[in-house]
Amino acid sequence: MPRKKILVVEDDRDIAFLLKEAIGQEGYDVITAENGNMALEYIEEFLPELIVMDVVLPHKSGIAVLNEIKQKPGTKEIPVIMISVLSEKEIAFPDPAVEFIKKPIAIDYLLGKINILMNKESAAPAKLLVIDDDRNIADLLKELFRQKGFNSFAVYGGKEGIRETRSLKPAVVILDLDMPDVDGFRVMEELEREISNDRVRILVLTSLPFERVRDKCYDLGAKAFLNKPFEEAVLMQVVNSILCM
Repeated sequence: MPRKKILVVEDDRDIAFLLKEAIGQEGYDVITAENGNMALEYIEEFLPELIVMDVVLPHKSGIAVLNEIKQKPGTKEIPVIMISVLSEKEIAFPDPAVEFIKKPIAIDYLLGKINILMNKESAAPAKLLVIDDDRNIADLLKELFRQKGFNSFAVYGGKEGIRETRSLKPAVVILDLDMPDVDGFRVMEELEREISNDRVRILVLTSLPFERVRDKCYDLGAKAFLNKPFEEAVLMQVVNSILCM
């Protein structure tokens, strides 16, 4: 059976690559276009089963492309997921039934939407575990990830983090380093077998200076490193990148 085709229209090449890799892993053929004119050409040439499209594009906006495809009998039934840094209230969609996801995109949430529209059974949301002794940060991240469609958990110390990592088997652990009971380095040492087998991937999120701890973190198997304070968009991009590894 031929694989269903999905067109990704995104002018940011890093985001386009990330989306192509993630959607492709779900079993779809993914075509990418970097501007509105190219999108219209590819829609006519390939007739994709679904389109994921940014609102702000060079040459012709995503809204203009959406208007054109919804007016043509041969393309008006193609489901479209619009993505943007703008809020939904700031965008005048010509079709009220169009799906919308605000950037930064949670990959699991997007894939769930795609699979529903393609009548494919969705995989369970990825589990994320936050380990941080600062309860405010841990709970904030847990809620942020939950809103983005992940199955998120939070614990408030290294010892509990080791136990919950082995129990929950999360896809990604967001790990603080400077914790009073068992620090993040010890957590990674204790989880060496899980990390080396890629059963768990570590994102270090810490206020400690990058140059002091970076090499040791990577030596212990961390996939990525971010300093506090962090920007939500950067954090989500890194988490999504790790999930695609």
